[in-house]
Amino acid sequence: MFFLWVAALSLVSTSINHQKIVYDNGLELHIAFAGLSGPVTASDLSIYNINQNQWVSPSEYNLTYDSNTQVAVVRFPAPPLKALPDGLYLASFFNGEISLEFYSLPSDLNRDRKTDTQDFNVLSGNFNRVQSGYQPADFNKDGLVNGLDFNFLASKYGAKVPESN
Repeated sequence: MFFLWVAALSLVSTSINHQKIVYDNGLELHIAFAGLSGPVTASDLSIYNINQNQWVSPSEYNLTYDSNTQVAVVRFPAPPLKALPDGLYLASFFNGEISLEFYSLPSDLNRDRKTDTQDFNVLSGNFNRVQSGYQPADFNKDGLVNGLDFNFLASKYGAKVPESN
């Protein structure tokens, strides 16, 4: 799996130790908390699409929480590449007490916020490889990096997500 680690955000007595974004079956956002005294449920979370200036419907994601590890996993279980529109998002927990930004751009294989030649290099390094489980550049999750994946990446060439303000 491909992960993106982001620095901690400290707020009052509860904080986020780290987050990682996983593109596997759809999009997953893993958030590790510190200092929580109770569970995290889907009703504690709101997600806002900053680029489109609209809220993401709670029906488009689900949340699981492991109280032992204090890790919440937000899953966007839509078919691959349909999880979220490309863009910048804000996840807010507990009515905005804790917030973090993340972005969705599945074609950005090296996680530099843009789809460019470096992403094609990742794809070419995996071209015609067959394997089960997560594989970089297997965008349609058919177990093979092939021309279909190339076409998807080519259709996204030049796409980028700007840094937040």
